[in-house]
Amino acid sequence: MITLEPIGYVRSARRDLLDDDWDAVPATIELGARHPRGNPRWPRVGVFAQRAKDRSNRLGVTVVAITGREGRTLRVSGLDAVDGTPAEFLPRGAIRQPAWSHKLMQAYWNA
Repeated sequence: MITLEPIGYVRSARRDLLDDDWDAVPATIELGARHPRGNPRWPRVGVFAQRAKDRSNRLGVTVVAITGREGRTLRVSGLDAVDGTPAEFLPRGAIRQPAWSHKLMQAYWNA
C-alpha cells in the first residue's frame, strides 16, 4: 500500500476527466510552505524549492510550465489534473534558483 500526503491542491474550472486539451484549461496549485531546514532567516518556500530529507511523497507525476505565482499559489499550463487532485510535478525548461538556496546547498554533498 502506498500512502500519499498532498503537498498542494489543484484549482481548476475543469471537473471531468477527458484525455485531450489540458493546455486549454487554466489551473492553479495551492502549495504548503515552510522555512528550509527550519531556518527563519530563509524565506518560507514550497516543497519544490527544498531538498528536505523529510519531504512528502518523493515522486513526481506531471511536468508543467509555471506561468506565474501569487504567494503560495502557482499558475500553470499543461497540467493533466482535475480540481482537487493532489499536486506533484517536475521542472520543465530552464531552472532558476534564489541566492539563499546556494548557501543551503554549500555543504550538502560534502562527507
